[in-house]
Amino acid sequence: MIGLGLFPTVFAYLLYTYWLNKVETSTASILAAVEPVAAAIDWHYPFMNSFKEDNWQGPL
Repeated sequence: MIGLGLFPTVFAYLLYTYWLNKVETSTASILAAVEPVAAAIDWHYPFMNSFKEDNWQGPL
């Protein structure tokens, strides 16, 4: 169970630091500012119609 949380976290952090060394500072700051907005949009659209009254199964 620890591996399921530890491996993706460490892997994502290693990829983040690897690519942060290859990208300019200005580009990295813009991407860091846009990332939460993109995550919110990615979450919103698949579940947009999931919680309506006529859908009794919810997000399934």
